[in-house]
Amino acid sequence: MSVQRTIAHHLMPDATVSWSDLEFDFGGAVFSDLNLYGAVFQHRPDFNGATFRGFSSLGATFSSGLAMTAARVEGELSLSPKKFGGLMSMDKLVIASGAKMTFHYTSLGPGQLLTMNAMRIAGRLDGTIVAPATDGELLHISADDVCVEGGYVDLRVGIRGLNDNPFLFARGWTATHPQRIYVESAAGAGDPPGPYANAVFNLNGSAVAGDGASG
Repeated sequence: MSVQRTIAHHLMPDATVSWSDLEFDFGGAVFSDLNLYGAVFQHRPDFNGATFRGFSSLGATFSSGLAMTAARVEGELSLSPKKFGGLMSMDKLVIASGAKMTFHYTSLGPGQLLTMNAMRIAGRLDGTIVAPATDGELLHISADDVCVEGGYVDLRVGIRGLNDNPFLFARGWTATHPQRIYVESAAGAGDPPGPYANAVFNLNGSAVAGDGASG
């Protein structure tokens, strides 16, 4: 615990000795009540294969993205980046039975990539993604081959410009009961609502929201 607090202290914006420009490899680590709220990472931290127990907060600035491939949530994890850039990978992340993960992204932008492929959810996943779509590179969110094993998913997506920029892929889901992705699309001034405006997708093996949608 003291090591976690020391690291968090040196990652705060007002730290006398800042570690924000260092590269952190937490791969395979086991955290208990990790609190990185307000921390600043200039480089992409590696939490691949890490385990989160108790209540953990990753409400930090991730200037170059975040790696959480094959991480495991056994308690409650809150992921609400203050600022986010680059690649955010949660592929193969596991939410254990009785555990909960909540994420809230409001700082995603064009050219960024969020991947949640092959996640395994036996607990609960609550997510909100709100982002402005602008000209240039598209924002892409990929959540293919997710397996919900008795758990529950509530994913809400709101993005301006979704009409012209299909960006959300959720193919090949398997679930013990139907899950839902809520998509709210705000058209530009004078634009008609797009095909995914205020749509609800029931995901149970075949439904897709995005380019080539079906189900």
